[in-house]
Amino acid sequence: MRNPKLPVLVALAVLMLLPGCALVNSLVEYPTPTPRPQLALRPTFTPTTAPTATSPAAAEASAPSELVAQPETPTPEQADVVQALQQVELPTATPEPPPPTPTPEPPTPTPEPPTPTPEPPTATPEPKPEVVVSNPRVNVRSGPGANFNVLGQVLQGQRLEIVGRDQDAQWWQICCFEGQTGWLADEVVRAEGPLETVALAADLPTPTPESTPTAEAAAVASTPAGGDFLFGLTEETTYPFNQDYLRVGVKVNDDDDTPLAGFYLRVVNEITGLQWLSPATSGGPWQGTAPSVDFADYRQANLIYDTRGKSALAGNSFALWLVDGAGRQVSPIVRYTQDDDQFRWLYVVWTQQ
Repeated sequence: MRNPKLPVLVALAVLMLLPGCALVNSLVEYPTPTPRPQLALRPTFTPTTAPTATSPAAAEASAPSELVAQPETPTPEQADVVQALQQVELPTATPEPPPPTPTPEPPTPTPEPPTPTPEPPTATPEPKPEVVVSNPRVNVRSGPGANFNVLGQVLQGQRLEIVGRDQDAQWWQICCFEGQTGWLADEVVRAEGPLETVALAADLPTPTPESTPTAEAAAVASTPAGGDFLFGLTEETTYPFNQDYLRVGVKVNDDDDTPLAGFYLRVVNEITGLQWLSPATSGGPWQGTAPSVDFADYRQANLIYDTRGKSALAGNSFALWLVDGAGRQVSPIVRYTQDDDQFRWLYVVWTQQ
């Protein structure tokens, strides 16, 4: 027999459990499940054949009702899902910033070539007074006169600056000859440039008087002409000349016709008393000399000397002889006087005895 109290006990137990569960449910918060969105069903369209040309009323009457697509009315649950989907804000994708545009580097400027600095115009040098040697060889003297010592010789075409003049501008002081000033006769050079600017030389030298040339010539002339001299006169000839000064071609040689060097020609103007000493004879090859280009009668010489710029030929008489390095006379005297209107030049040969 069933116990009549059992149902009562079960009922009491159930009643006691219900409040506890409610209390637990109130205390524990369960996450509300997010309903899964459901897409609304698309209406299904059944293709129909193109209607034939019939009247609209007949077409509508002939079309079966089941072929006309009727839009479906969504259920309340589907409407709630659609509304929930519309309320959900989808995250907007943050667009990635475009890559930075590289800043183009400014082009390296091509350096412009420097503007050339215009050179100052070259100043045209002012012409200077100068002389151009016009004779083949010209003596440079220590003073403005033929009685001054010979410093050396300059050659034809050589240019020298003028630094002074004598009183009559017949001699030019030049610079520089072998590091020193010298004098050239105007007759043997061509003076060029602003000659009016040439001043009188400040150190105008005074010639040292030499022994009386006429007395020296007379003393030498009194010396016997035979065998007491180192050289004997072997030829004395004159040739036509077109200049008014004495020119002498001298040949000094030994018995084998070898030119001998180191001897000098002493020239004395017996009318004026002036005298000169030539450069030394050469021991090199013979020089060729002739009266003019029309003659083939060339003569050998190792010294050519003239009195151009020193003494004119006309109206004068000259005495000439050889001296050695010590100034001693070593040859007989040769005299020459212009005896007609035709100028002539002198050719002399002295041969060692």
